[in-house]
Amino acid sequence: MIKQLRIYQIGDDNPPSIEEMEAVANNYPARECQHLEQSTIGFREFDTIPDTRVIQLEGSHFIYAELLAFKRSVPKSFLERELKKRVKQRESRGEEVAKGDYKEIRAEIVREQLPKMPQSETVTPIVFQAISKHCWIGASSDGGADAAITLLRRAGLNFAFTPIFEGINMEMWLMEWMLQRQELPVGMILGEKAKIKDELEPKSTITINNEDLRDSELQAVASSRSIAALELHCEKMTFMLHRDGSLKSIKYEIQDDTFDDLAHRAGYLLLETDNTLKTLFTAVGAPANQ
Repeated sequence: MIKQLRIYQIGDDNPPSIEEMEAVANNYPARECQHLEQSTIGFREFDTIPDTRVIQLEGSHFIYAELLAFKRSVPKSFLERELKKRVKQRESRGEEVAKGDYKEIRAEIVREQLPKMPQSETVTPIVFQAISKHCWIGASSDGGADAAITLLRRAGLNFAFTPIFEGINMEMWLMEWMLQRQELPVGMILGEKAKIKDELEPKSTITINNEDLRDSELQAVASSRSIAALELHCEKMTFMLHRDGSLKSIKYEIQDDTFDDLAHRAGYLLLETDNTLKTLFTAVGAPANQ
């Protein structure tokens, strides 16, 4: 359900009510791209709860919804190959192909081929946390989060959406924890994964998997570089904390058959996530709005 998270403060305003979110979701339902659209985004119905796009969990503590984005495009390789083919055909007929014609031909190819292209689907969880006045967006990239925020604002939810770790040097904290110069957040231990970057070679990343991060050789490598991501593990949750403050590769210690329905499972996972985030906020001095 939740594989990554970006956390935002929504300012002093109260989060939307369940009724407000239902109205927003019903006004912006998910749908596939039509005609020449290259992307769409909207709220999807839950598979196990017909005609429902928003649920309230743990009393009024959380409001949970899922965005579904569709995207399609004409592959660049196909576009360029078809462009050369059509230019050659025109030239073989004795037609002159000017520079400005290339743009027109590309557009012609897109108009013909785009409706035939398969559509990819991306699900993005959205959570409003009532007490902390936070919004969690389950996007793997800033672009995915921006698309979700744009939709929410278009729907009238004009919150600030300020990244919770803005102004906090998360890279410093990752380094301090990796090198054991600062105590880890309460109840957490180092995992077995990390991503280490050499700032002099930005494209060079060392990925560490299934290793003891306290090993002296790994510590020496890390001390001369920067930590891009670090795996942390607590009792019921493991995740990669990235230097931009996002949580990725989230895994929960829970059996698949523990809960019979979406609401109970989602409520449990959100509470575990909330507790973990509070611990992180306390450790690095992020505002928790408690």
